[in-house]
Amino acid sequence: MKLSKRLIEGYSGVVASSSTISDEDVAVIGWQTTVKLFRLREQLIGARWSDLARDAVKDAIKDELSGILAEEMVYNHQSETSDEDGWCSF
Repeated sequence: MKLSKRLIEGYSGVVASSSTISDEDVAVIGWQTTVKLFRLREQLIGARWSDLARDAVKDAIKDELSGILAEEMVYNHQSETSDEDGWCSF
């Protein structure tokens, strides 16, 4: 196997790993490359978790959210039926 392919696979493993990198690995890889890999890991985790977090929050606050959505519907309806001065026309 070519060195470049092994390097890419090894670094990809570091990025995909859930465990932290050891001090010994940092000494071999170098701190600048380690920081680049951790930044990439952080970006990937953030991208992966943002949709899951949004769905989890929606589920966790569904009762509160339904009340807010109902109030928004009333407000939007009132905004659509008000005249230019902001007074409700009904």
